[in-house]
Amino acid sequence: MGSDFLLERLGPRIDRDNVDQVRRAKLVLLFVVALVACVPLLTPVYYLLGSVVGAVTIAAGGPAAAGILALFRRTGSLALAGNSIAFVLFAMALVVASVTGGFQSPALLWVVTFPMVSFCISGGRAGFAWAVTAVLTVGAFYAAERQGVVFRQDLSPENLGFLFASLLPTMVVVVTALVWSYEHHRVWAFNTLDRRNRELELLKERLVETSRRAGMAEVATGVIHNVGNVLNGVTVSAGLVREAAAGSEARLLGRVAGLVREHEGELGRFVTEDPKGQALPGVLEQLAAASERSWQRVRENVDILCRHVDQINAIVAAQQKYASGGAVLEPCDLHELCDDALQIAATTLERHRVVVARDYNGAPPVETDKHQVISILVNLIQNAARAAEGGRVAVRVTHDAGAVRIAVEDNGAGIAAENLERIFQHGFTTHADGHGFGLHSAANTARSLGGELSGESDGVGCGATFRLELPIAAGEPGP
Repeated sequence: MGSDFLLERLGPRIDRDNVDQVRRAKLVLLFVVALVACVPLLTPVYYLLGSVVGAVTIAAGGPAAAGILALFRRTGSLALAGNSIAFVLFAMALVVASVTGGFQSPALLWVVTFPMVSFCISGGRAGFAWAVTAVLTVGAFYAAERQGVVFRQDLSPENLGFLFASLLPTMVVVVTALVWSYEHHRVWAFNTLDRRNRELELLKERLVETSRRAGMAEVATGVIHNVGNVLNGVTVSAGLVREAAAGSEARLLGRVAGLVREHEGELGRFVTEDPKGQALPGVLEQLAAASERSWQRVRENVDILCRHVDQINAIVAAQQKYASGGAVLEPCDLHELCDDALQIAATTLERHRVVVARDYNGAPPVETDKHQVISILVNLIQNAARAAEGGRVAVRVTHDAGAVRIAVEDNGAGIAAENLERIFQHGFTTHADGHGFGLHSAANTARSLGGELSGESDGVGCGATFRLELPIAAGEPGP
């Protein structure tokens, strides 16, 4: 696509994996191109109708657009780009209105565009600020006229009427195009997220097929179990993103545009005297706040989704290296690993109404494979949450001279004494919907890292503690 080609060259600082950034960057390019296209169309019109200052002002929009693109390429700041476009439109409208009749100038019709442009690119707060600026600007021109201030008028009455007649339909088209463009790119962003979710499902299917053909049934079972744990978080994050996408901000924006279009010939009087017009800043403030909350939720959940995808990729990579015994060993902060595991397991913890406690005691960095450790911890935390319905789960980190220990404790159902020796056996489970893969796989993974996984309980109803012990330096795999 043309926008993708331009984005490669004009937006090198944009993160291509960040759907929201790509969406807003495309809107920057679209609005700049639209601004450049208006220059050769409107400059000769104002010149031929008698306003040299108006023509020069509009012609300056071309270099201004080039400057915005250069600034965007250099900084990659979407907020700066959106506000720069809004400022150029504001300055052009202000200057042209000042020399073509003030409040009576057709140029004031364009004040509705720069709040919408800023809203689409820079976000709800910036859009609201520019909306207030637009209302105050129109109000200032109206107040000046009421006080007898005479503005310069480069246009004859006939030319002024002609310009009004030509700009009104153009205004309607531009506002409609802005609303359509915003909605189109919003839908594109969430379709992209859906496509990535489908790619994750295909990745899971390919993983199952690869493991089956290789005859690594036990390894594949453990990997699928770990991927399923992470996919729970992926599903929730995607659902929250989809819920935010169902918001009504775009429809409300269209209604505001329609209200402005109905009163475009008397915009100043409408916003200062009409009760509906006086309520317009409040509506815009609500729209800005709702949009900001919606996109904040989207950004937070997209970040969580990306972390989940990284964990899935790491699980798949670990499976591919299993045959050769390879592992990616690196210094790891166990506090961060515990927090990441709790984040991935957050859905299960919330569903079972579990209170989480953290007790980290400044353990030193450990040389290990962080993704395999996270997989073990996610398994333990989710098991503890299911056992401690409505109860408490604690994650504790301790260490001594040669090893660190991560304990996951719960005050839930506990484990019968006769089952303690069987809980790590392949296929053993006490859950009706369990498969007996998780703890067996976790114990094998712990041994492959040179550590050990153990469990203890004082009996049924007394809760349970599972403890992962790892050497501080990379250890030899256990038997």
